[in-house]
Parts: sequence; C-alpha cells; structure tokens
Amino acid sequence: MKLSFLYSALMGALASACVTTSALSCDFEDNDGPDVALVLSGGGALVSTQIGALQVIEELGVPIHCVVGTSMGAVVGGLYAAGYSAAEIEDIFVYTDWAEVFSGRPPREDQSYLQSERSSDYLTGALIGLGDEGVRLPGGMRSMHGLRRHFRELTFHVPLDADFDGLAVPYRAVVTDFATGDAVALSSGDLVQSMLASMAVPGAFQPRQIDDALYVDGGMAAQLPVRVAQEMGADIIIAIDTTVEPPAPSASPSMADTMQQLIRVSVWRNRQEDVARLGPDDLLLTPSLDGLSTTAFERAPHGVAAGVQEARRHEAQLRAISALAAPPIRRDLPRTRPSQMVQAEMRVVNATALDDQVLSARANVSRALEEDEDVLTRRLNALTAFGALGEADLAQDSQGLVLMVDERDIGRSQLEGGVRLSNTFEGDSTFSVLARYSRRPFSRHGGDFSLSLELGTTNGLEAVLQQPFGAAGRYFYEPSLYYEGEEVPLNIGEVRLGEFWDQKAGARLRVGRELGDWGVLYAGGEVRRGRTETKVSLLPEIDPLIYTLAGFGGGLRVDTLDHFSWPTRGLALNAEAFQLYSVGNEGSDTLQLQLSGLRAFELGQTHLLAGLRAGSVENRNDDPVDLISLGGFRSISAYPQNAIPTNGYVYGSLEAYERLDQAGPLFNVPVYWGVLLEAAYVELDFLGEGEAGATYSGAVYLGVDTVLGPAIFGGALGEEGAGGIFIHLGSSF
Repeated sequence: MKLSFLYSALMGALASACVTTSALSCDFEDNDGPDVALVLSGGGALVSTQIGALQVIEELGVPIHCVVGTSMGAVVGGLYAAGYSAAEIEDIFVYTDWAEVFSGRPPREDQSYLQSERSSDYLTGALIGLGDEGVRLPGGMRSMHGLRRHFRELTFHVPLDADFDGLAVPYRAVVTDFATGDAVALSSGDLVQSMLASMAVPGAFQPRQIDDALYVDGGMAAQLPVRVAQEMGADIIIAIDTTVEPPAPSASPSMADTMQQLIRVSVWRNRQEDVARLGPDDLLLTPSLDGLSTTAFERAPHGVAAGVQEARRHEAQLRAISALAAPPIRRDLPRTRPSQMVQAEMRVVNATALDDQVLSARANVSRALEEDEDVLTRRLNALTAFGALGEADLAQDSQGLVLMVDERDIGRSQLEGGVRLSNTFEGDSTFSVLARYSRRPFSRHGGDFSLSLELGTTNGLEAVLQQPFGAAGRYFYEPSLYYEGEEVPLNIGEVRLGEFWDQKAGARLRVGRELGDWGVLYAGGEVRRGRTETKVSLLPEIDPLIYTLAGFGGGLRVDTLDHFSWPTRGLALNAEAFQLYSVGNEGSDTLQLQLSGLRAFELGQTHLLAGLRAGSVENRNDDPVDLISLGGFRSISAYPQNAIPTNGYVYGSLEAYERLDQAGPLFNVPVYWGVLLEAAYVELDFLGEGEAGATYSGAVYLGVDTVLGPAIFGGALGEEGAGGIFIHLGSSF
C-alpha cells in the first residue's frame, strides 16, 4: 500500500507540471499522508446508495479532502460540500416531495387569482413560443424552477460568488459543454446553478446558461469523473458508481428507445474510460441497484441501505485508507438563513422585460422575510406567474441579497390550444377547436394581451388586455372586445320547439384589485350589440331580434383550489351582478345575477367536490335578449354544451374521484376516474306562463393530467334517456 502510494505521489508530482496551480485544490501537505477524493457518479434516484456509503465512510473516520460529482451525484456532493452530514442528506432525500420539486410548476394556490383564472381554460398552457427567429419550443419537458428553489433553500448560506475550494471541502460539479461536448469542472460561482447544470438531462431539461456558456448533464462527458479528481491533485480516490449498463436493444426500438439507448451507451463508454484510470490504491464501490430506478426517489431508504451494505463489504479497505490518509480538512460553514438578512440591501438581476421596481415591489422580500420564510417561497412562485416568467430566485453574495428573475425559455409571445367534443344518444353533437395567442408580459409593468379563437358549434373571438398598475401591480384594468355566435336549442319538455342562432358582439371594461393571491374584487361596464334569429322552429315565424345593451356591475371572486380539474383542497367562490339597459326600441333592460361555490374535501383516498350555483337573468320586457346556457361536462353532463337555455336556475353537484396511478414517482402521468352527480332546477319564462322543472344527470369519466394539461373522456345519463359521451381538452374562453 505504501509503495504504491509513493509511486502515485511521484506520478502526481510529475503531472503537476502539466496542470495549473488552481487545479491542484485537492493537493495538500504531502508529508502528512495522501489526500482522498470522493467521486460520485450520476444516476438520478440511484444516488441514494451513495448517501448510505458516505454514512459508513463518515463512521469509519475516512477523511475526504475534496468531492467531485456528476448529475445527481453533483447534488449529493454539493450538499456535502455545503456542510451537510450524510445523515442530513439522507433526510433531505427521504422527506423531499421530489414529484412536486421536479414538476417545475409553481403551485396553483401560489399564483395570483388573475393568472390562475387565465390559465384554467386551455389544454396546453403555453406550449409554443413565437419570436424573431420563428417558432420556439421549450428546451425541455420540465422546468427546473422547483429544483432551483429547493436547492436554494438548502444552500442559501453559500454565496453566489463562492469559491468552491472554500466550502466545507473543495468541490467540483462536472457538466458537459453544450457547444463542444467536453467535460467541464465548475469550481466557483453559484453552487445551485452548478448542480442544476450538472443534472440538466438533454430533452428533460433546458440547457443551463452560466456566464456565456450553455451546459447539459455532466454524464454525457464524464459520468464517473475520476480524471477531474486526479487533476485536482487527489492521491487516493473513493468512487461510488451507480451507472446502469445499457441493455441489449430490442429488434424494433421506438424513437424514444433509440434516443435513450444512445444516451446510455455514451454514458457507459465514458464511465468505462474513467474506471480504467483508477489505480491500485483507489476504491470503486458499486452498490446493488436491485429494486431501484433512476426516477424512484420514494425508494431512497432502500437505496441508502444498499449503499451501507456495499461500504461494509469494503470496510477493511476503507479503514486502511483512513489510517494512511492525511488529517481531515472539513470546515464548518455557518448556515445563514434568509430571515437573518432582513436588513440587508437587495439588488435585482433582471433578465426579463419587466421593470426592476415592479419586480422588487411585487416580491416584497423584506416583509416576506419578517413574516415567514415559507411566505417568501410563495412570493417567488407568484412572481413567476405574474409575468409568465421562467424562474425567480433569492440568494446572497458578498454585497447582500440578490433577486434573480429569468425570462421564460419560449419567450413572451406564446400559443396554446384545446378541443371540446360531445355527442348525445339522439345524435346532437357539439365540437369546438380552441386557440389563443398571448403576449406576456405585455409591458414593463406586466400584463397580458391575448387573442382567443373558438371555431365549431360555437364560434367566438375575443381580444383582452389585462394590465396591472400600482407599485406592486395589485390593481388592474382589463378592456376587451368579443364576438360570440352559438346555436341555442329551445325545448319544452320533450318537444324541441326550435333552434336559434344567437350572435353578440361587444366591449367590456373591468377595473379591480387583487386580494392577495386568493381573490379579486372588480367593477366594470359593458356595451353589447346582439342578434337572435330562427334557424328551425315549430313556432310562428319570428322576426330576428336585434338589440343594443349597455350597463355596469361588479363582483367578488375567490379561488384557493390547488388544482383546476382535480383539486384536493381549497374552495372557489364567485358573486357577480350586472345591470344592462336597452339602447333603442328593441330589447329590454336586463339584470344578471350569478352566485357559485365549490369546496374540495378529502375522504381517505377519495376526493370530494361539492358545488352549488345559482343564476338569474331578468329581461324586463320578456324578450330573450340574454339567457344563461347550461349543458356539457360539469354543468348537467348528459346534455350538449349550451343545450339548456334558462333565465333562472339553481344547480348542485357532488363529485367523487380517485387517482388510479401511484402518487410520488417522477415523470408519471396522473390518471383519475370519477363519478359526478348533478341536479338543476331550471326556469324559462319568456314564452308566457313559462316552463320550470328539475333536471338530473350522472356521469362517469376517466381523466389524465398530462404535461400539456388535463384531458377528460366520459359518458353521462340524464332524465328521460338523455345522455351522451364527451371529450374535453380545454374549455371555452
């Protein structure tokens, strides 16, 4: 052992002439023993085994003089270099909600009401960007927003301008240069960005930009970065490898299989090259990976146990290294928390179109730190939703606090879309194709301009500008122009009296104020020009009804639901009243009243949604210039969209649903099944004495919460044989 160490020391001395002094950060006083490097491979959730092995290494007193990591190994190594013990890192891996962290989406309840209202209508969210260079697609299937916030909370005490040689132990995060394909060992700067860049798997995540370079997952160039540790001056290397050998490819691989196999082969080949660099004094630990996978973070305790077992198998070698190695150099790093820096100055590093002062006021960091650090996380989440931004982060450097805000990778101009289909057992069908263009943020003060289009059974066009104002953008004004054309059937009992084509175009203005992130209070006005004409009718010939209305009103809306389609907690309330006056001889004054409430409950594995709605339209001259249309999914499901015209109704619903797939694993697609019971008391009185009665419906559906948004397929039955099937990929604007 000693002879081989002397040989290694001699070779290291010769090699030192070929590397810079700054690279020898793991080469300490040679006369007190060899310096030990811990080298950690990538492997996703498999690196939980590295944590178990590190626990044994600590227990046996093996000193670690530097640590080098790739991908998730860079995360384990980065946390260790930031001062965490192996036991603390185990707690982080076991108790983190990795599915939530990897989702990349700020929780819905952290978004402002206005943004959650705008994002609830369409399937895709914002999938495609439009810029000077044409169409822009996202750089990855997932955002690193959640990972960045989580890692920042854990390592806030490490400044943005850190020298990684000054951490608890010298540290390197290995990344792959996206331009050259070369392995790069990051040695200073932002520890969080370095870890994220090292684990930016191509296709899953967008390449990370650090300074003027783009980086992707380090495993593409150096899965087990032994060479980096040797260039740092390490004499003995303990490498913990969780690389999976590529399986034999199938005879007819899919496109996804082909891409995955190419990545696995590339990673395995460079791993083999680094394994060959290990010398006789080095130690390679390869924990058992049985029952584990790269995405099964919920199996972290099992992985830790496997790592402990592997290290125990090599306990004699670890003890020998401990006896021979130089004394430990591990330093204590004070763990400064954000709340300890309330009085610190803050600067804004802004890569967006928004004004620095708006961002600063909107985040309101000082007040958030005074209240609770959890409030700070919610404020930063809400900040990204406010301007459709990419990531928002609060860190510290030698000058104080730093608020960093990035633009979304697909830019400010975005496209989204959806589809709605239904067909009744009687052959009545409805369909709509939806599209929306948005410009977010619209100006330096935020805002959202959108142009929405719906074509099908219902046609519509709407242009809306939602512009915040005030220091923090809590106040807003919202002018809009719209056109709607829809087919409205008229049934009395089982008899269809006719079908009408109802068109309206108008302008609205809404002015209001956000109430925290949970609600909005508003007032506004509307001018509308409408025309209703007969398409088919059993009634005497009815002349087209042409009218003009103008009026005003207001409302209060509250929404704390944690998910738009399948909430597990929270409630939604809506109260609105508008008075419209007839302009000219035709039409009539109209009073519109709407009230609704929805509450989410949990009952074991079953989730319940209880809803109650009521609406009334009073047309003074009994001219049907304004009616409420019911029908479609979650509004008397057995009937087509807009199939039930009414000027007054009370509606109640009870929905129960369960998640079919296992919650927790990463990159899964949540699948739900649900049962919906609905009842409505409907009035229609403009024909004289009127028609009123109760309507019932029951529906069963299967829903999938895809990366693009919810997709729902189901069927429903109502009274007297009414019923049909429906598919929803988004809903009307």
